[in-house]
Amino acid sequence: MLSIMLENKKILILDHAIFVNEIPIHGPGLNIYNTFKTMSPESIEYFAHCLDGINKSYSCKYCFEKEEIQKAGLPLKFIAAPFSFVYCICYSFLKFLFASHDICIAVNPLNFLSCYMLKCFGRVKKTVFYTADYSENRFSNKILNNIYKSCDRFSVKYADSVWNVSKTICATRKQQGVSDSKNFHIPNSPVLSHFEEYLESEHSKYQIVYVFGTISKSSDLFANHQFDLLMETIDYLVEKEDKIQLLLIGRGNFEKYFQSIMTEKLLKHIRFCDIEDRKVYIKTLCASSIGVAFYNLSGAAHLKFGDSMKIREYFAAGLPAITTPGHSLAYEIKEHQLGFVVETLDDCKMAFEKLLFDENLYSAIQQRVKKYAIETDKVKTILPALEKLD
Repeated sequence: MLSIMLENKKILILDHAIFVNEIPIHGPGLNIYNTFKTMSPESIEYFAHCLDGINKSYSCKYCFEKEEIQKAGLPLKFIAAPFSFVYCICYSFLKFLFASHDICIAVNPLNFLSCYMLKCFGRVKKTVFYTADYSENRFSNKILNNIYKSCDRFSVKYADSVWNVSKTICATRKQQGVSDSKNFHIPNSPVLSHFEEYLESEHSKYQIVYVFGTISKSSDLFANHQFDLLMETIDYLVEKEDKIQLLLIGRGNFEKYFQSIMTEKLLKHIRFCDIEDRKVYIKTLCASSIGVAFYNLSGAAHLKFGDSMKIREYFAAGLPAITTPGHSLAYEIKEHQLGFVVETLDDCKMAFEKLLFDENLYSAIQQRVKKYAIETDKVKTILPALEKLD
């Protein structure tokens, strides 16, 4: 059905992303690109500015089963904010001013401004504002925060369709007056068919997996991921079962940042993996038994509205999840009993023990996880939004 809807369509995705080795890591925009790429549109183009400003912008175009990658523009670190915002808007607009697209999907308000300008010039037929995260207080700087909120309100008002990664953002959009006919929940779920060939492969009962994006300094481990809580729990578990392995999957040279918080005994039970290939990554997830995602939401209010891509991928791989409270997906884990939401060390120990050592409980939760993954498959969730847009 999705293939038929996208037939002969030219699609453009505008994004901001974290880059590793000059390539964007797999985020909401790239997730949409990879979804559509399997559905035979005439062409689909993904264009991303680097969030930390170190790298040039990245362009990836898929047309007639061939992919062309380019890097262009100035690294944003050479342009001070708010001028860097203006640069991003203008650069994206000028880059695609002489091309035409049926649909433009803009991830975040800045990209939507470029998208809207392209529509005004007749270069885009339909516009989508895709909210990957949200916060009333996104920036500590009052002026920047007011600019952000004004751009967000403009995007919501003038987009042909508003897509949101979480139910929490959907509810916020409804309060802002967005009608149900253009307000859609498009979670960060992967395409389930990409996982299917690995789901029945043998998995390690005692392999726990933790996926994160990038680590730039050792304090990130505590500030963003609560790794101290995880390390204490693993230290406790290996006393009960020596076969337990914690697999840490990230991007870049992150192993050195763990040395300060790990004992030699603990390091024997930990593997570090920098996996660039998507298929290898999926296969590795499917070979594990439990997925972990800990967040420290203090000082990162936008994460409360976000949708954890790593947890969505755990579910697609058939893994029960253990996470901390506060973010939108934690509520769904509780509601649908897809794992455990933990706050204290005792909570953490209990959750891992139940999943590792109670086979009946693990099997029951895993069945619910697989059912939930089917219900929230990317292709299934995106269809209603595209039907309304068409």
